[in-house]
Amino acid sequence: MYLPTMTELKQWRVRLGLTQRKVSMQVGIKQPYLAKIEAGEGNPAYALVARLVEHYSLQEAAMERVGDKISTWKVVSVLPSDTVRKAGLLMRANGFSQLPVIDEKDLNVGSVNERDLMDAQDAFGKGKAPDVAVERVMKEPFPEIDAGASVAAVRGILRFRQLALVKKKGKIAGVVTASDML
Repeated sequence: MYLPTMTELKQWRVRLGLTQRKVSMQVGIKQPYLAKIEAGEGNPAYALVARLVEHYSLQEAAMERVGDKISTWKVVSVLPSDTVRKAGLLMRANGFSQLPVIDEKDLNVGSVNERDLMDAQDAFGKGKAPDVAVERVMKEPFPEIDAGASVAAVRGILRFRQLALVKKKGKIAGVVTASDML
């Protein structure tokens, strides 16, 4: 394991926005001792430096933002007035099994997946289903999250939903799925 210098440890702590007091309490040492270590005056044991590195690494991971995990910021969607045919073609062309339904005002109003399209064939008949508007078969919208949301928070959402829409500056800008979290 690479061990940073004491100066690097201090820079790391400051970059994370952590106080000496908070770090010392969390790793089980006294604050004045951490101050000495960071000033280069202490001679910490290897195990303590390793604890600090692990602590800062965990803090950094918790602060990782979902916006950093998105592989594409292009959102492929359908309008509520688009046809089931168009939704199916978009899914096939892009290798997706589901799409958000975004209206003309850029609002997330629903979702549609392959099963919904198959259900449309059952409900309206194979001949008529392709011309049915998506709004007649769509389901509830996908959850929306801010690009600044923590990865941990997004993982929690994706345990219950397959996809979440990512917003930047109040506008839908990306999509995140469980595979983006791996």
